[in-house]
Amino acid sequence: MKSIENEYLKVTVSELGAEIKAIYDKKNKRDLFYDGLGGWNCTDHVLFPFIGPDSDYLIDGKHYSCPTQHGFLRTSTVKVTKLLKDEIIMTLEENEETKKVYPFSFRLTMDYKLNKNNLTRTYTVLNKGKELLPFVIGDHPAYKVLFGRAILHFNSDRIMYLPRPNFVLQKPEILNESQDYLLKKEDFKKYETIVIKNPHHDLVLENGLGNKITYHFTSPYIAIWSPILATDQFVCIEPWWGIPQYQDMPLEFTKRKEVTLLDKEKIFASTIEFN
Repeated sequence: MKSIENEYLKVTVSELGAEIKAIYDKKNKRDLFYDGLGGWNCTDHVLFPFIGPDSDYLIDGKHYSCPTQHGFLRTSTVKVTKLLKDEIIMTLEENEETKKVYPFSFRLTMDYKLNKNNLTRTYTVLNKGKELLPFVIGDHPAYKVLFGRAILHFNSDRIMYLPRPNFVLQKPEILNESQDYLLKKEDFKKYETIVIKNPHHDLVLENGLGNKITYHFTSPYIAIWSPILATDQFVCIEPWWGIPQYQDMPLEFTKRKEVTLLDKEKIFASTIEFN
């Protein structure tokens, strides 16, 4: 485990999957992150090069299968390439194991940096090969909330979301909730995951425990998820540059919607502000 901190926050990150394990609010002396001890035994994922389950796909007509949901980054040991008091940079490159499920040469750099009460996560994907590099990317942080008190502020009256029955995305519909959406645990039985098209303004979460968390996302999609167990008092608010399985999705990975086909290098970033 490695930690970065400043006068506002302390963030702990694991070398396994570059997973955030803890975020501690120094001002209010409280943990903001779920501890992984409930029904979901993780705290965060970096989603790469797939989002959701992808146990059956083709690359240039050849069959592959990824044994873990959300890609292989989450089960890979990453290399710490820079560690400062307020910043940590980790990298993953292709290896024998990744080539078994994803036959490409790449370098993924994950930069976690604190600036006052903000945490910015920046992903830089480098194509080391000669052919286009296909992938999707995102993350999956779990923040403590008190359901029935926590409010997600959409700041818009018309939010479009993609229903996901049986983990398969459907055509967009209007989310029939208020722009000041009171989070209820039973909603995740109804929606499973709330996948919304990015409304191009900040999302604000009042966690019901005294903190306000503001999400500055550039991703085209944002997913909101919590397991259905009533004891799991956390919610994941996830930027997605890409989407998981959808209706009539082709087996050929490069032919799918929202897949990035990278020639050289691309940067993806999101900032989370804690108050």
